[in-house]
Amino acid sequence: MGETLLQAYTPLLFWVTVGAVLLRITPDRLPRLLGRTLFWVGVPLEVFVLARRGDFSSALAIAPISLVVVVAINIVLGWLAWNVMHRTTESGMSPHSPPETQHHNVFRESVPSESALSESVLSESVLSESVLSESVYPLASPPASEPDTGEPKTSEHDVLHSASRRRQGSFILAGLLGNTGFVGFALLPLLVPEEHLSAAICYQVSNNVLVTSGIGVLIASHFGRSSGVGLGWQQVRDILGVPSLWAFALGVSTQVIALPASIEAGLDATIWFVIAAALILMGMRLSQIQGWKSLKESITPSLLKILVMPAITGLGLTAIGITGYLRLVLVLMAGMPTAFAGLILVEEYEIDAPLMASSILVSTVGLLATLPLWLGLFGE
Repeated sequence: MGETLLQAYTPLLFWVTVGAVLLRITPDRLPRLLGRTLFWVGVPLEVFVLARRGDFSSALAIAPISLVVVVAINIVLGWLAWNVMHRTTESGMSPHSPPETQHHNVFRESVPSESALSESVLSESVLSESVLSESVYPLASPPASEPDTGEPKTSEHDVLHSASRRRQGSFILAGLLGNTGFVGFALLPLLVPEEHLSAAICYQVSNNVLVTSGIGVLIASHFGRSSGVGLGWQQVRDILGVPSLWAFALGVSTQVIALPASIEAGLDATIWFVIAAALILMGMRLSQIQGWKSLKESITPSLLKILVMPAITGLGLTAIGITGYLRLVLVLMAGMPTAFAGLILVEEYEIDAPLMASSILVSTVGLLATLPLWLGLFGE
């Protein structure tokens, strides 16, 4: 088992390290540019290739059904967990407490100077809660000498509320988005016979389309936009505009069309480029984390992702009589760590990047402990 994990995690560790090094010698805008490129080009290419190969016969209907049940339970548990944590935090903290006791900076470029701290409390609050660099979030603080007009001071409240919403969105997404593509398909071929991987492909494509490109976009758009926006036509337009959905439809519709061998080989190669680029982006964002606030906050969604959901999946499948490799595949896919696609969504919809990156780190490391557990309980 140790050798298997070493073989699977070697490229992961390598490209993450490359990303951390590149961040120090490249422009600050590169992570956002890379994230948007993956969102609009890289991920759709991967979905297209997988959709062309997927077996979507009725015999594999259990894979998307299992995914839908897992997602529904996951969202409910994530929402409840956030509310419990948020209420606990509020009960022990005054809303007028000094900002330095309420928030901890997590990105290097978001650390304000001492003079900036003395000029404006609002400016410090905004910067300490920024989830991307100042080049991504243009910040403007009212002059420190602005007179008190007696009107309700909503600016600071709106800033703090918006930052809380962004963290909540990342919190829910971190426990929801599973890395069924990059990590899942790096591990499963080493653990499951090839003839049983079609279920994993079906699960992965369903996850990419229904969760990452559908529900994930819906949640990211809702929590990343104005605090007053509801779940309405704006989110519907966001989902319909996701390129992965169109790539999936194109891939399924062209399954019967045989492409030249050179084109097929080229499509296969693009998947590895997408994986490497996503890991590089992960390394860039992880290298920007400072302090323990995001790491501690990420423990709950990480445990939900790699421990709670695969356990529910395994027990549920056993209860309805599904065993063997099919059960093992679905359990492992449900227990994959937080997806790198979460970094793409936080870049695109500007929600809390440090919490997402920390969840990826914690859940990926935690997989080393949970993987032998699932193999022992549900393996052949």
